[in-house]
Amino acid sequence: MALSLTLAGCAVVTGWAAARPTSMPPTPLPSAVPPAGPPSIWALPFQYSFPPRFWSPGRHLYRFVIQCPELGFEGSPGAWRSFLVYEDAPGTRPTIYLRQVGLSTLPLGEPNRYYIHPEQVTVASVALLGLGRQQADQLAAAPQCAVTISWDDGAGLQSLSAGEPYLP
Repeated sequence: MALSLTLAGCAVVTGWAAARPTSMPPTPLPSAVPPAGPPSIWALPFQYSFPPRFWSPGRHLYRFVIQCPELGFEGSPGAWRSFLVYEDAPGTRPTIYLRQVGLSTLPLGEPNRYYIHPEQVTVASVALLGLGRQQADQLAAAPQCAVTISWDDGAGLQSLSAGEPYLP
């Protein structure tokens, strides 16, 4: 005679034997050092600040040359960018960053200006992006990694100084 019992929603059938339990691997203990996450992406800035009244009213051109063989930059000049300087330039007068993509009120991001007032401070600014921390530190100290700006068809040339690497 088969006897069937129900316990808390489970059916127990006589004549059935449970499989012998296998040993479970031990639960891993928490590690004192968390696992490494994705690598951080660092930026290495190069900048030079021009003083107020450096730019005379009128149209100006500038371009950068990046020399950094470790990253594949062999000193080819970038495209000429232009901007206007005029005494009655509208709006506020924040620091203006002369960047490879154009003028901006931010060191990174899209260009958002094409003009400046002669009193505005302008900063030539290039950031090498996508670097690991150790690589950024090494490049900051490497003399063969350099950035220069030239302006007005070669009227001037200035080296930019490498800054401290940062997380953008």
